[in-house]
Amino acid sequence: MSFKALLRSTAIAGAFALSAPFWMSGAAQAAVCSTSDVDLTIDYPPPVTYSPTSCENNILTGNNPGDIESSFNDIFGPGFVYLDKTDAPESSGIGGISFSVAANVGATSGSWTVTWVDNDTSTDPNLPAYFDLGVVLKGGSADDAAYLFEDVLIPDGPNVGTGTFEITFLNNGGQTPALSYFALLGRVSGEEPPPIPAPEPASLALFGAGLVGLGALTRRRRRV
Repeated sequence: MSFKALLRSTAIAGAFALSAPFWMSGAAQAAVCSTSDVDLTIDYPPPVTYSPTSCENNILTGNNPGDIESSFNDIFGPGFVYLDKTDAPESSGIGGISFSVAANVGATSGSWTVTWVDNDTSTDPNLPAYFDLGVVLKGGSADDAAYLFEDVLIPDGPNVGTGTFEITFLNNGGQTPALSYFALLGRVSGEEPPPIPAPEPASLALFGAGLVGLGALTRRRRRV
């Protein structure tokens, strides 16, 4: 091979070596979640806003409730049960407490709402109670992100929480996918249930004064 041919061959190889990373990066999936992608606010006075403690990308092995539940437990630990998702009926819930979720499907960001009701107060847990909640954002055929909320206080009233979500991961084409569905999971937290609020001293004093007044009125009627 002549010197010119060798030089030309080396230049072509060098050009390909420089361009290869850019060509490969265009086809690679960029999937990066952040704990700031999702939040949840419950107006249990005062209002409390919760943020995820951790998140993971591309956890799902399937989209039916059993697959979602199994995939989430594999990543974040056992005990989570599927509760609801925006394109399927809700489950039986946790104990007697059922949950439902709604979100702005088809958007890359928006608001979401979770509601709950205790259908059987004879079955544990009873509200108020602490729960760990799981959120899964499904954005495409092979793109998803899962988020773990720990120690969320679910009160017996109000029975609704609102939040926001934002899809920050990209699909295989390097684009932000629209939300396909929003799934919710949960388990009872290891946190002790909050105590039942005790009557305030002023309320006790008022109650005592009422009893004294009632006793005086009863004695007066007896004298008459």
